[in-house]
Amino acid sequence: TLIKEKNNYFFLLFVSILFLSPYFRTSSFWGLQENLSYIFLLLAIFINEKYPEKKYLILSISFLSFYSDQKFLFLPAIFFLKQFFDQDNKININKKNIKILLYCFVLSLPAIVIFYFWGGLTPKVTTSGINKEGFNPQNIIYVTNIIALYFFPFLFLKSKNNFSNRSVNVKVLFFVIVSILAIYLAYRLFLKTDLIYGGGWAYKIYQLLLTRNNVFAEIFFVITFIVTSLILLAYIKTIEKNLINIFIIIYLYLQSILVGVTFQEYHDPLILFLIIFFFEKKNFSKYSFSNSLFIFIYFLIFSTGVFFYRYFIV
Repeated sequence: TLIKEKNNYFFLLFVSILFLSPYFRTSSFWGLQENLSYIFLLLAIFINEKYPEKKYLILSISFLSFYSDQKFLFLPAIFFLKQFFDQDNKININKKNIKILLYCFVLSLPAIVIFYFWGGLTPKVTTSGINKEGFNPQNIIYVTNIIALYFFPFLFLKSKNNFSNRSVNVKVLFFVIVSILAIYLAYRLFLKTDLIYGGGWAYKIYQLLLTRNNVFAEIFFVITFIVTSLILLAYIKTIEKNLINIFIIIYLYLQSILVGVTFQEYHDPLILFLIIFFFEKKNFSKYSFSNSLFIFIYFLIFSTGVFFYRYFIV
C-alpha cells in the first residue's frame, strides 16, 4: 500500500509539471491548435504501449496530431520507423509493411495537396507574417539554448551514477569547446540577425542585458551557448542510441533551422513529453518521489521566471 501511495504521489506530482508550462496554459486559454496535437500525441503513445498490434489506428491518430500542427510531423515518422526497423536498426520489408507504407501515403495526401497550394509547409501569408520558411543555421544557437533547459534536470539526476567515476578527457573537452566557439563566431560574424520575436529564454535575457552593457551581454550569450551545448552533448551521451532517439534529436534541429524564427513555445512542453516517453522511458521507473519533486521545483522556477518577465519586464 505504501509503495502504491508513493507511486500515486509520484505520478500526480510529475503530471502537474505540465501545468507549469506557460505555453501550455496560454494555448489552453486561447484554444490554440497545439494542445489538440498533444492530445493525439498522448493517445497514440498510450495505444502503442497498450495495444502495439493496432498499427493502423496508431498511425491514424499520429497523423491527426500532425494535421493539428505541422511541427508534429515527427510523430507519424516515429511510428513509421518503428514499423520498418527492428531493434537492431535493420530494415524489415514484408507485405504487411508495404501495406502500411501505402496507408501512410494515403494519409499524407491531404497534406501534400495543401502544401502544394501553400507553396511550402506554411502559407505564404500568415497571421503573424514573421516566420517565413528558409534555411537559417543561426537557429542552432537558439534551439540548443532552449532544449538544454529541459534536459538539464534529468542530466543532473543521472550525473552521480554516470559521471562520478569517470575522468574528463581534457583534450576532447577542449576540442568541443573550441568547436562550439567556432559555431558562435560564425553566427556573430556571418549569420547574426537581430530578432524581434522568439529566440528562447537566453536570447530574451541577452536583449535585456544589451540595454545596459553590450560587452556583458555578449559574454553572457556565448557562455550560455557553451554551457547549454555541453549539457546537450552530455545528456545525449547518457541516453540510449537507438534510431528513434537519434531521429528525434535531428528533427528538433532540422525543423528549427527551416523556419525564420524558433520560439520557446515550439518546444515547451513538447521536449518534456519526448524526454518522458522516449529518452527516459526505460529509466522512468527508477525515479523516486524526491527526483520528481526536484524536477517539479526546477520547472516551477522556470515558470515563475517567465511570469515575472511577461508581467514586470516586457
